[in-house]
Amino acid sequence: MAAPQAEKTFGVVLPAPLPAPATGTSSADAALAKLMQGAPHTFNAATGKAAEKAGTPALLKLLSADALTAGVAVWLDDAKQKALPSVDRRAYSKRYQEATTGLVKRLEYLKWLMAVLAKSAPGRARLIEVAGGSWTGDVRDIAARAVLEAEPDAKTLTALADAADPVKWPAKNPDDYKVYSAGARALFTANPKVAFERYAPLLRKKGKQEDTRRAMAILYGFPTDGETALDPRFVEVMVGLLGHEEHGHNAVWALAALPPNPIVIGPILALMGKDPNKLPGLFKDELGLLARVADADPRIYDYLVGGLERTWMNFPVVFAGLEKAGRPEGVNVIRAWLAKNADRPNSERMVLGKKVIAALEKRGPVPALAPVAAPKEKAAPAPVTRLEFKDGTSAKFWEISLDGKTVTTRWGRIGSTGQSKVEKLANPSGAQTSRDKQLEEKLKKGYQRTGAAPAAAGETKIDAKLELKVQQSPEDESAYLVLADALSEAADPRGELIAVQHALSKKPKDKKLLAREAALLTGLKLPEADLVTFGWRWGFVERVYLHHTRDWMNAEFDSVGLARQVFALPVCSKVEELQLGVLRWEFQEDDAPAVLKEAAKQGWASRLKRLRIGHLPDEDIDLAHHPVGNLSAISKAFPGLESLYVHSGEFTLAPLALPKLRELTIETCGLTRKTLAAVSKSTLPALEKLVLWFGSSNYYGDAGVKDLQQILSGKGLGRVKHLGLMNAEFTDGLCEVLATSKILEQLEVLDLSMGTMTNLGAFELAKNAGAFKHLRSLNLDSNFLEDEGKKALEALKCPTGWKDQKLAQDDSRYVTVGE
Repeated sequence: MAAPQAEKTFGVVLPAPLPAPATGTSSADAALAKLMQGAPHTFNAATGKAAEKAGTPALLKLLSADALTAGVAVWLDDAKQKALPSVDRRAYSKRYQEATTGLVKRLEYLKWLMAVLAKSAPGRARLIEVAGGSWTGDVRDIAARAVLEAEPDAKTLTALADAADPVKWPAKNPDDYKVYSAGARALFTANPKVAFERYAPLLRKKGKQEDTRRAMAILYGFPTDGETALDPRFVEVMVGLLGHEEHGHNAVWALAALPPNPIVIGPILALMGKDPNKLPGLFKDELGLLARVADADPRIYDYLVGGLERTWMNFPVVFAGLEKAGRPEGVNVIRAWLAKNADRPNSERMVLGKKVIAALEKRGPVPALAPVAAPKEKAAPAPVTRLEFKDGTSAKFWEISLDGKTVTTRWGRIGSTGQSKVEKLANPSGAQTSRDKQLEEKLKKGYQRTGAAPAAAGETKIDAKLELKVQQSPEDESAYLVLADALSEAADPRGELIAVQHALSKKPKDKKLLAREAALLTGLKLPEADLVTFGWRWGFVERVYLHHTRDWMNAEFDSVGLARQVFALPVCSKVEELQLGVLRWEFQEDDAPAVLKEAAKQGWASRLKRLRIGHLPDEDIDLAHHPVGNLSAISKAFPGLESLYVHSGEFTLAPLALPKLRELTIETCGLTRKTLAAVSKSTLPALEKLVLWFGSSNYYGDAGVKDLQQILSGKGLGRVKHLGLMNAEFTDGLCEVLATSKILEQLEVLDLSMGTMTNLGAFELAKNAGAFKHLRSLNLDSNFLEDEGKKALEALKCPTGWKDQKLAQDDSRYVTVGE
């Protein structure tokens, strides 16, 4: 019987159906038929065992040319699709989805079949033929991997290495490197000496694109499991690849699997740069290589210390290196680092650090730390002489001060910041003469002495009750205006700022008021806008956003110092919202908790309403690279929070106890069970909106449907009306349990967007349509719904959206934000 033909429509090839199986065993045939009909999720262990009963000879017949023809790669031609009429565009998209699904189903079948065949010698022989044949790269890769996973003997591995030899690979299709990396892995395992002799010459070649691809296949096949014996001669080869644009990182990983060798020291140090105190913190693997030979070169010690200071992630390899170096002064380095970075007595950092300290103390006496120099006392400010002139509507001031050779004058309308001028003379006597002359001229013009000048702008001492009333009654305009009068009487420019911004709230487009506000803000000498931005209300900062847009790669930047400077500003005495962005790229997990600790010391901490951590509205940053550290102290530090937002790849959270919190949003690419448990155990009686992003298991996101039982029960969440269970790899599983969850009854908005929902999830929702009819909104955007699923959702009687659906590739469904 001729094989069924593939179908081609709109230029998209649909893989032909697989031929009907005929193993001679009815239960096996039934199981295989079920799999090949497109339901791989139903092919469980029981049906697999039933199919295996047919035996290797019968199953080998299934590995026919028809079965191995898995179809051509499916590509979406955007230009072709856009050129079609709208009706045809939809048909084209549907055809493309069908082609992708058909290819995935075919490959799933082959994965099972080849895994079974790899258990026998005849089966492995056939798979090696396939791996070395002319089938598509996907099919050959499945065959090669099946042989490797069967843990064959050296003879079989050598046969696989010869069949899929990267040295003989034409390298025309770059995607085929996976097949040849499996061949390389086989030879590395079977015969390390032959692997070196065969692959080393190719790894030393440079220039041609084909050779670069072959080298990539070899490097990806290099065993880094720590169990495979490798030829130590590869060390020299890998050192030659360090710094290579495409192979450098793979060479580092390969060196980590090879025996320690001092010849790596020079190249690694050159790669890391001349200054060990300015490492970017991205050299964990390189530091690991240096740590293994840390006793062979004294230069390594400084790089280990520099690497430890740049990022907390490097501590295991650095501690190992310091122990290997054996220098007792390493004890002081570790103790100082632990004092800044240890989070709890029994943490991995503390346990490992104490162990290494004990080992180093046995090497010799620990050098005493140099005494810390006492901070220099700030010089007393130069005395200021203040004169004022009042005549009718005119009210002016003039100030002068003398400091060595420098004369400083400031003048303007009373109540304003005014203008200033600094004059540097040749010597102190000349400065004194200039000061006396200017003072005499002003006195002749009618200015009168008033004694010392008032305090610097924003530092005026006034009745504390006036400011307290503003803090307690933020909507009371009269409280602000009374305070403005008191400040103006004390010649504090904040008084005018309150008045100007209050007037702007009535006339927001008034050009004169806007110009005056800009001048007053300039006079306050606030930190630059690329470090911090402010949200104002009538002379006070209500929102502070710390985000180092100037140069967040500057590891020397004083993040805590900036926070102290900002929080100490008198205009920041009633902050209601704090936003933290990136201050130092490699130290985010340190900076966020440290800045929050400074904020907790402020008088407004207990009144803080909104806290946004990891706030990055204008930056395209992978979540996985944006950790914000330990946030366990939030409840104690900011008990009045009404809104909490965390946007981070990695962080620590303790159960929250926030009686006023109405909104909680956690956006992450890897929500752990531990973090979800902290949320579930939180005491949040006022919570109305809860949004959780779950992320990917590739980034430690191990929370699942079972871990949501507490939340789905609604216990302790009686006021929640908006629930977002988003960016999840288990959206279909959620659809199965939501209809019977207690919390659904009270919801108005349910958001399941950005996840992996398929038609199966849609069918579950449609089957229980009545349970969702009360919702004002059901958001299913950015999932994997196809036409059948969308049609099923029409049964729902609530407003439902499903924009921007994703397309599965190779049966791989992914969350929208996976790293």
